[in-house]
Amino acid sequence: MELKFKTRVLLLIFYISGLHVIAILFFTRGFLLTRNELPLFSHCNDLHDNVGCNYTMLNVTALGNTFNTVPAVRENICELDRGYREPPRIASHLNSGNICWTPPAVKKIVILIFDALRFDFVAPSAIPEDKRRPWMDRLQVMQRLILEESTRARLFKFIADPPTTSLQRLKGLTTGSLPTFIDVGNSFGAPAIVEDNIISQLANNGKRMKMMGDDTWLALFPSQFHQAFPFPSFNVKDLHTVDNGVLEHLFPALHEDDWDVLIGHFLGVDHAGHIFGVESLQMVEKLDQYNKVVEDVISTLQNESACGRLHDDTLLLVMGDHGQTLNGDHGGGTAEEVETALLAWTTREQTHPLPDQCEPSSANNVGFRSSQEEQNKPIICDFQQLDFAVTLAAILGVPFPFGSIGKVNPELFGLVTGSLQPSKDTALNSSEVDCSAAEWLKLYSSILCLNCWQVNRYLQQYSKSSLNGFSISDLDILKNLYDDARSFSNEQSTTASSARVTMSSLLDAVSRYTKYLDAAAALARFKWTRFNDEFMAFGIAVLFVSLLIQLKAVRIFSVIPPMPVKIEDSYIFPLKEMIKSGYNFAVLSAGIFVLVYVFSGGSITVSAGQFVMILTGGIVIGTSKTYLFRRNLQTSKKIYKIIMRNVWREDLHSNFVGILAIIFSCIHACSLLSNSFILREQQVVTFFLVSLGIMDLRTALQQNSKVLQATWFLILNFILRILSEATLSKDMVLQSGDIKPGRPVSPYTSLLQQLSFSLLTVYAPLILVGYAFMTKLSRSYFPTRHLKAIQHLLPVTYAAICLYWLVEDLENLQLKAVPESIRLFVRLQIPRGIYLCILLQIVLILLDLKRTVTKSEVGLKRIFEDASLALLGVLNAVVLLLLGRQGPLVAVISGLEAWCLLEKQSMYAPACESQRDDKAQIDYSSATVQWNLFSIQLFFCTGHRFSFDGLRYAAAFVGFDHFNIYRQGILLGLDTFGASHLLPIIGLQLLVSRRHVLRRNASDRFYKIQFSQTLLMFQLLCTVAATFITVCVAIQRRHLMVWGLFAPKFVFDAIGLLVTDFLLVLEFLYTTSPTLY
Repeated sequence: MELKFKTRVLLLIFYISGLHVIAILFFTRGFLLTRNELPLFSHCNDLHDNVGCNYTMLNVTALGNTFNTVPAVRENICELDRGYREPPRIASHLNSGNICWTPPAVKKIVILIFDALRFDFVAPSAIPEDKRRPWMDRLQVMQRLILEESTRARLFKFIADPPTTSLQRLKGLTTGSLPTFIDVGNSFGAPAIVEDNIISQLANNGKRMKMMGDDTWLALFPSQFHQAFPFPSFNVKDLHTVDNGVLEHLFPALHEDDWDVLIGHFLGVDHAGHIFGVESLQMVEKLDQYNKVVEDVISTLQNESACGRLHDDTLLLVMGDHGQTLNGDHGGGTAEEVETALLAWTTREQTHPLPDQCEPSSANNVGFRSSQEEQNKPIICDFQQLDFAVTLAAILGVPFPFGSIGKVNPELFGLVTGSLQPSKDTALNSSEVDCSAAEWLKLYSSILCLNCWQVNRYLQQYSKSSLNGFSISDLDILKNLYDDARSFSNEQSTTASSARVTMSSLLDAVSRYTKYLDAAAALARFKWTRFNDEFMAFGIAVLFVSLLIQLKAVRIFSVIPPMPVKIEDSYIFPLKEMIKSGYNFAVLSAGIFVLVYVFSGGSITVSAGQFVMILTGGIVIGTSKTYLFRRNLQTSKKIYKIIMRNVWREDLHSNFVGILAIIFSCIHACSLLSNSFILREQQVVTFFLVSLGIMDLRTALQQNSKVLQATWFLILNFILRILSEATLSKDMVLQSGDIKPGRPVSPYTSLLQQLSFSLLTVYAPLILVGYAFMTKLSRSYFPTRHLKAIQHLLPVTYAAICLYWLVEDLENLQLKAVPESIRLFVRLQIPRGIYLCILLQIVLILLDLKRTVTKSEVGLKRIFEDASLALLGVLNAVVLLLLGRQGPLVAVISGLEAWCLLEKQSMYAPACESQRDDKAQIDYSSATVQWNLFSIQLFFCTGHRFSFDGLRYAAAFVGFDHFNIYRQGILLGLDTFGASHLLPIIGLQLLVSRRHVLRRNASDRFYKIQFSQTLLMFQLLCTVAATFITVCVAIQRRHLMVWGLFAPKFVFDAIGLLVTDFLLVLEFLYTTSPTLY
């Protein structure tokens, strides 16, 4: 049975989309699988004599392999000419004999996590006070602590590894490793951590943990906590529920003795940043609240810090998991996003002053202040989050996590052990050397030795367990460093009992250990990603095959009218021949593999993924060969000559603007190979649009037609460029939720200014957009009953959006107190009503298309235009609702730009005499390229960018308070790809209708051929961009910016390509529904 034209075109689009799916799946399998997570755990009895560390300070028993009390700390006191100094003090509660790996240094730890805590929220600012922003230096209690209680308080710059999403940071903090890049995709549904981590170690070693706050902790560690009070974390519009829940349980817990580790995770600052940005009153209020929380916690701990009381030996850690940009976003690798703060404060009085200066970048990581004039300035050291897990394990006396590659931080460890570290200016052999510093260095060097042994053990095991572990040369370099440190440790241990260990040798030991740990961490950062080059190459090859298929398909649709209908259909998509060829090549490839395997004697090992790749490759080669090189046997030589003549004629006589558009498209794709062009992609796209617009203006002046539209197209491009650069600040975005009522969003603008701003940029443009769609639909060519219903429902939809924002303004601008019941109804029920109304209108439009028939090609063209306009008006409403208040103004300007672009197409329509030719062809290259560039421009103009911190999570909760991964995923996808993918693809129908030739012999077939050609050309342009960025990330996979720039760009473009494929299928189905009779 011969397939119809519509079915063959649909199968062609499905085939191309299938190639895209295969290519992206294989490439991501090879690119985004970053490392193997080993399900191995450290245990107390792992230590043995071969560890090679000096146990003098830890006093390891030979039989039990457990740590006893450390009397050597008190006995081995350096005798100096100027007397004795007290050695590092070990807490009295440690004399139980039940010590594992390291002696615990504190009884209890309180960890307060302030999500998205910027470093400048805490650290003293060098900016003059009159120029500081209100959110700077807001946590004054931390600054006061490090100045007034410098012997037991320390502030660190806490540096994260990107990407800086909350899930990845929690994994990094608890495992001491570099989380996999693909974990970004699990930010909405975190799986339990299967590898070793500090939380599991604490639970396995009898530590009682109590957690309250972000429910992500319970997703990562479902059974480790002794008691947990989780609160939903995904509703970013809710600033207070999680924080209030933490406060409800935090202070009562501080007076209880049923825990050893207490964790409170606050989310208010993170949510305030996502909704309002950093420069907002809500952010300042949250920071003030946190300042009071820290102050009250410290006061509570101090009241119970007397000897023998509950908190006589408690460590408080106040920290952020990552920072945020001024817009409140995070996920990337900028300094604003990776730098946060860590405050450490202990309730135990210290007998020795703390280090005065640190040099985190040097191998000797124990240096201090050298100038007396800086004594009153707070000292802030760098602290890599990679080092947090192993440092916490050393402080609490539990085994280091098996997969940790961090090192024990000397400043924090020195703080809790209450010991002075030596000054870099102190003469190493001087009799004035403080003996307490030497004793501390003995303890610290022993712990670093264990640290090195653990990291070395992990790297060796990882290389054995992973198919693509570290290279032999890299491991040899690390082995030499490790052997050097270990041999020095052995020499030190042999002389420790018989001779006094000099300060010089201790510093040398610490330097050697630190050098090895820094080298191991650097190697892991550089080569952690386990790239599968075979899968990556296969994915790229399939993408290039799809490009060839699309080029051939576009050319076929430009020359098929001269061919007979029967030949024409089979030439579009030869399904039977492609299936047969694909099957044959799959069997052939499998057979070749079996033969190679047999003749090699079974020495070749192939994974299941590689075998699937071989079979898939055979299918792709067979089907693509048939499509690309098949010459239909029914095609006579005469027809074949006609095809070739048309091909050459089209190539030689294409208009100059079309050629220029294709060149610009190729340049845009090639520019994606450069990180600078990726960062400036918006400017590049605007430049290409303006350049093509200038050529259109030249044509308009020559023809004296559409001059106004061509001119306004350039002006609107300029306006849209300015608007996107000056993106509306989030402190002007008035959102609802549990925000404190009766306060203006920004303290820097007056009530009248905010009201005028909302009227001009929100309500007036929204009304204008709704009125424009209503006016066009009221002039419908076929005013059916369903279309009349849409004409009544559409203004209701836009009015509901106005009401939704108006109620928020009445409350936030303090114009009128709105009852809570009304606020709740408007916030939840009105958006849901809008969603239902939009779904109803979509159903009515589709029913209209299904039932519509017409006698003329003119009528068919008008039906398509009416349906596309109606669908654009309906879906534009939901996109505007999700985009928020910046949406209406962008919609007006971009809508006018789209209208100008469509109107310009009539300049390139064939003349009247050629319209009578049944074989008349139309060149859509220039129009389609401009439409594609316009869609990219819309992505940036609506406030999006190709990075994970550009995702607008608040849009996922418009109309909902509770999280559902499917519902919120759909809403987030509509917000991200609605303006740049959904609306432009629907608008392709209008682009075709503006250039469509009305033929003498009416037929819906010719119109659908033109439309199919445009769809395939648009898909081709998207594929070209996705292919080049895929090649780019493959080439730059070891680049410094790969995870911060190239990989996010690839993820967005790959998902965007799949979204485009899906929408093009739907577009073709609904557009080909009406027919002629």
